[in-house]
Amino acid sequence: MSLSNFVRRARKAAGMPPRVLLARLREEARAQTRRPWAQVYPRLLRDQTILGASGAGTVDALWDRQMTAPFFLRPDDRDTYAAAFRARYPGEVASVLETADAAIRHEFDLL
Repeated sequence: MSLSNFVRRARKAAGMPPRVLLARLREEARAQTRRPWAQVYPRLLRDQTILGASGAGTVDALWDRQMTAPFFLRPDDRDTYAAAFRARYPGEVASVLETADAAIRHEFDLL
Protein backbone atom coordinates (compact mmCIF):
# COMPACT_ATOMS: atom_id res chain seq x y z
CA MET A 1 0.00 0.00 0.00
CA SER A 2 1.44 3.33 -0.99
CA LEU A 3 1.76 6.22 1.44
CA SER A 4 -0.80 8.35 -0.42
CA ASN A 5 -3.30 5.49 -0.38
CA PHE A 6 -2.71 5.00 3.35
CA VAL A 7 -3.21 8.72 4.04
CA ARG A 8 -6.43 8.75 1.99
CA ARG A 9 -7.78 5.76 3.93
CA ALA A 10 -6.72 7.25 7.28
CA ARG A 11 -8.60 10.49 6.50
CA LYS A 12 -11.67 8.52 5.48
CA ALA A 13 -11.49 6.43 8.68
CA ALA A 14 -11.10 9.58 10.80
CA GLY A 15 -14.45 10.81 9.50
CA MET A 16 -16.30 7.59 10.37
CA PRO A 17 -18.28 7.11 13.57
CA PRO A 18 -16.39 4.87 16.05
CA ARG A 19 -18.99 2.10 15.85
CA VAL A 20 -18.71 1.91 12.05
CA LEU A 21 -14.93 2.02 12.20
CA LEU A 22 -14.81 -0.83 14.74
CA ALA A 23 -17.20 -2.92 12.64
CA ARG A 24 -15.01 -2.41 9.55
CA LEU A 25 -11.85 -3.30 11.50
CA ARG A 26 -13.51 -6.41 12.93
CA GLU A 27 -14.63 -7.53 9.45
CA GLU A 28 -11.13 -6.96 8.05
CA ALA A 29 -9.60 -8.99 10.90
CA ARG A 30 -12.10 -11.78 10.24
CA ALA A 31 -11.21 -11.78 6.53
CA GLN A 32 -7.50 -11.92 7.36
CA THR A 33 -7.96 -14.96 9.60
CA ARG A 34 -9.87 -16.80 6.84
CA ARG A 35 -7.33 -16.01 4.16
CA PRO A 36 -4.83 -18.83 5.04
CA TRP A 37 -7.54 -21.43 4.30
CA ALA A 38 -7.67 -20.17 0.73
CA GLN A 39 -4.16 -21.59 0.38
CA VAL A 40 -4.94 -24.88 2.14
CA TYR A 41 -8.23 -25.90 0.49
CA PRO A 42 -6.92 -26.13 -3.09
CA ARG A 43 -4.22 -28.53 -1.87
CA LEU A 44 -6.68 -30.66 0.09
CA LEU A 45 -9.37 -30.81 -2.57
CA ARG A 46 -7.34 -31.71 -5.64
CA ASP A 47 -8.80 -34.13 -8.19
CA GLN A 48 -6.17 -36.77 -7.41
CA THR A 49 -6.87 -36.56 -3.67
CA ILE A 50 -10.60 -37.05 -4.15
CA LEU A 51 -10.14 -39.80 -6.74
CA GLY A 52 -7.65 -41.61 -4.52
CA ALA A 53 -9.98 -41.49 -1.54
CA SER A 54 -12.96 -42.66 -3.57
CA GLY A 55 -11.15 -45.37 -5.52
CA ALA A 56 -12.40 -44.04 -8.87
CA GLY A 57 -10.06 -43.78 -11.83
CA THR A 58 -11.44 -40.58 -13.32
CA VAL A 59 -13.76 -37.76 -12.34
CA ASP A 60 -16.26 -39.03 -14.93
CA ALA A 61 -16.21 -42.51 -13.40
CA LEU A 62 -16.73 -41.05 -9.93
CA TRP A 63 -19.61 -38.90 -11.21
CA ASP A 64 -21.28 -41.89 -12.89
CA ARG A 65 -20.92 -43.96 -9.73
CA GLN A 66 -22.37 -41.18 -7.55
CA MET A 67 -25.32 -40.69 -9.90
CA THR A 68 -26.37 -44.32 -9.46
CA ALA A 69 -25.61 -44.54 -5.73
CA PRO A 70 -28.40 -44.13 -3.16
CA PHE A 71 -28.62 -40.72 -1.55
CA PHE A 72 -27.93 -41.76 2.01
CA LEU A 73 -28.20 -45.38 3.09
CA ARG A 74 -29.09 -48.44 1.10
CA PRO A 75 -32.18 -50.04 2.76
CA ASP A 76 -30.92 -53.53 1.91
CA ASP A 77 -27.87 -52.93 4.15
CA ARG A 78 -29.95 -51.98 7.21
CA ASP A 79 -28.83 -54.98 9.26
CA THR A 80 -25.16 -54.23 8.54
CA TYR A 81 -25.57 -50.60 9.63
CA ALA A 82 -27.45 -51.63 12.78
CA ALA A 83 -24.79 -54.20 13.72
CA ALA A 84 -22.00 -51.65 13.18
CA PHE A 85 -23.85 -49.09 15.34
CA ARG A 86 -24.44 -51.62 18.12
CA ALA A 87 -20.78 -52.66 18.05
CA ARG A 88 -19.49 -49.11 18.17
CA TYR A 89 -22.06 -47.63 20.60
CA PRO A 90 -23.39 -50.50 22.73
CA GLY A 91 -24.80 -48.23 25.45
CA GLU A 92 -26.73 -45.96 23.09
CA VAL A 93 -29.13 -48.44 21.49
CA ALA A 94 -31.84 -48.04 24.16
CA SER A 95 -31.59 -44.24 24.03
CA VAL A 96 -31.91 -44.16 20.24
CA LEU A 97 -34.90 -46.49 20.29
CA GLU A 98 -36.57 -44.44 23.04
CA THR A 99 -36.03 -41.21 21.07
CA ALA A 100 -37.35 -42.79 17.87
CA ASP A 101 -40.46 -44.08 19.65
CA ALA A 102 -41.07 -40.60 21.10
CA ALA A 103 -40.76 -39.09 17.61
CA ILE A 104 -43.31 -41.56 16.28
CA ARG A 105 -45.66 -40.45 19.08
CA HIS A 106 -45.00 -36.82 17.97
CA GLU A 107 -43.21 -35.98 21.22
CA PHE A 108 -40.24 -33.69 20.64
CA ASP A 109 -37.76 -32.10 23.01
CA LEU A 110 -37.41 -28.60 21.58
CA LEU A 111 -34.92 -27.47 24.20
